[in-house]
Amino acid sequence: MTLTAAPTAQGRYASTVTVTSDATGGGSTMEVFGTATAAAPAGETRIIDVPGVNTGDIRSNQPGGAVSIGSSQSTTFNITNTGNSTLTVTDIDPGHPVFTVSPTSGTVAAGASMAVTATYTPAAAGNSFSVMLITSDATSVLRDVITLSGIGSAAPVDSTRILGLSGNLAFGEVDTSVEMWEITTPLTISNSGNSTLTVTDVTTGNSVFTSDKTAGRDIEIGAGGTATVMLTFTPAEAISYSSTLTVTSDATSGTNTSTVSGTGSFTAPDPTRVLGLSGSLAFGDVTVGSSKSLEISVSNSGNATACWGSITAPSGVTFRTTSGGNYSDGCVMSGTAVTMVVKFTPPSTGAISGTIAFEANLSHGPFTSGSVSTMALSGTGVQ
Repeated sequence: MTLTAAPTAQGRYASTVTVTSDATGGGSTMEVFGTATAAAPAGETRIIDVPGVNTGDIRSNQPGGAVSIGSSQSTTFNITNTGNSTLTVTDIDPGHPVFTVSPTSGTVAAGASMAVTATYTPAAAGNSFSVMLITSDATSVLRDVITLSGIGSAAPVDSTRILGLSGNLAFGEVDTSVEMWEITTPLTISNSGNSTLTVTDVTTGNSVFTSDKTAGRDIEIGAGGTATVMLTFTPAEAISYSSTLTVTSDATSGTNTSTVSGTGSFTAPDPTRVLGLSGSLAFGDVTVGSSKSLEISVSNSGNATACWGSITAPSGVTFRTTSGGNYSDGCVMSGTAVTMVVKFTPPSTGAISGTIAFEANLSHGPFTSGSVSTMALSGTGVQ
C-alpha cells in the first residue's frame, strides 16, 4: 500500500490511517505525519536535521535507568541547519505532557545549530513514549521527528554505596635481618550498593604499613564491584606492631576500618672474622747490628672481632704498634683495620726469607673463609 501526501499549504500535517478488515487480532491503525514547506527563493536553502538522534531515550543513573515519580531527567540534542539561509523553528511539540522541551522555537543561522533540552517527568510508573515534532520553514528535511521515551519508577530509588573490606591483614613475622625485609598482602574493597563508590584515601596509622593507593587519585568502584589495594609491612625493628587501617570514601554505609598487624624479628647472622694483610715486608739490605721497620695493615671485613694469639716469623723479626706497644697478640674490630710495625734486626749476614703467620686466638673464634693470615718476608743482613 502506498500513501501519498499532497499538502495544500505550508505547515505540519498529522492523521491516522485505519485499515478495515476481518482480522481477528493485531493493529488496525497507524499515525502518519509530515511537514509541508514553502517554496524558497531561487538558490535559498534551509535544511533541517537532528544529527545522531533517532530516539531520545531519557534515563537516570538509577538501576534500570528509571526516573522516580515527581523527579525529572533531561537529555539534550541539536537542531542543525546545513542550508545557506536562516532556518526558523516555529514550534517544537513533545507530543505528551510527561515530556517538555526548551526552547520551543528559535532561529538557526546557516551552518549553525540550536541546542534543545527534552525533559521527562513521569506521572506514573511504567514506560512512556511520544513523538516529538519540529515545525519550521525548512526547504528540505533530513530529520525533524524524534521518538521520546522514558521509564517511570513507582517509588524513589535511594542511591546506596555500601563499603566492605576483606583480606588477611595479619602479616605475621618478618625477619629484619634479611635484605629488603618486607611482605605484601591484598586488601579487597567492595561496593554492594547500587551506585558508584569513590575511595579517596587509604591510611594505615603507622608508617611500617603502607598502601599502593596513589595520593590524589581516586578509586571508582561500580555497583557490585571490587577493587584491590596492595598493603606492605616493613618493620623498623624487632617488635610487634598493630594499627587501624581506614578507608575514606563517599560510602552511605558499611565498614571502613580494619586492624593490620605484624611482627618484626631479628635473626643474628653467623659470626665471621675475615682477616686481611696488605703492605710489603721486603726489607732489602740491613746492616748487622741495626734495624729497619716497615708498616703493614691488618684488616677485618667480617662481622665479628678477629683476634690473634701469636705471630710466627723468622729470627730477628718483631712486631709492635705504631705507638711502640707489643703486637704479638691483638684484635681488630669488624669493618676496621690497624697498622702494625714489623721490625727486622738481622742476627748475622746473609739472606733471610720466610713468612709471618697470624694464629687465631680461638677463645675469640677462628678466622673464617676468605682470610689472609700470612705474608711473605725477605731481607739481607750485611756488614
